[in-house]
Formats: sequence, structure tokens, C-alpha cells
Amino acid sequence: MYAESSSHAVTCPYCNTSSTKVHSRYQREIQDLPIQDMQVVLLLNTRKMFCQNPDCGHKTFAERFHFVDSKAQKTNRLVSHILNTSLKLSSVSASSLLKKNCIKISKSSLCDLVKKNT
Repeated sequence: MYAESSSHAVTCPYCNTSSTKVHSRYQREIQDLPIQDMQVVLLLNTRKMFCQNPDCGHKTFAERFHFVDSKAQKTNRLVSHILNTSLKLSSVSASSLLKKNCIKISKSSLCDLVKKNT
């Protein structure tokens, strides 16, 4: 699935100034909940923007999306599903069950995710 970012203004997360000046574009791969026992990877065409506020400490910033955290590789709903599964099982069992359900995550990544979100 491809999600194309539009030509709308993007708000700088550091100073809340709107910007329409594009620095560059790149593609992010974001894992989402599986559909019909198939892994789902969203390909997000993301814009890197110039901040147009001369007083802002950041010259550029990346466009953000409400369904995935900044720099994350999994959607918020997938992270929630992984955490709910891991609360009921050991990390080894949870990792094995998630892999059977087409969700790619290692035991160590699962532990890191649980630590980060507790």
C-alpha cells in the first residue's frame, strides 16, 4: 500500500510554525496489523521540510503521521496488539505466537518494546 503525502503545509514539531517548503522526500516502511494471515507493510512517502521560522533551533524536520510515532517502524495499533499479547505470555512464547500471526518481532525487540512502554 502506498500513502502519498499531499502538498499541504506541515507544522514544525519544534516551534509549531507551518511550512510548505520541501527539503526532500523519502520512503518509510511501517509494519501494520496483518490482514488474512498476510504481513502488511505500509510504504509512506514522507517529506522532509524546511522550518520557515528563523528563530527555530531546527532547520529541517520530517513530516509526522498520527498513526505511527516518530522514527517508529510499527503502527501504534500494532504496538498495542504486541504489548497486549506480551502481557499474557513470556517473551519467548509471545514472540513465537506473533510470528505465527505474521508479525515480525524478535524476543529482544519485544522485551525492548515492553520496557519502553511500561
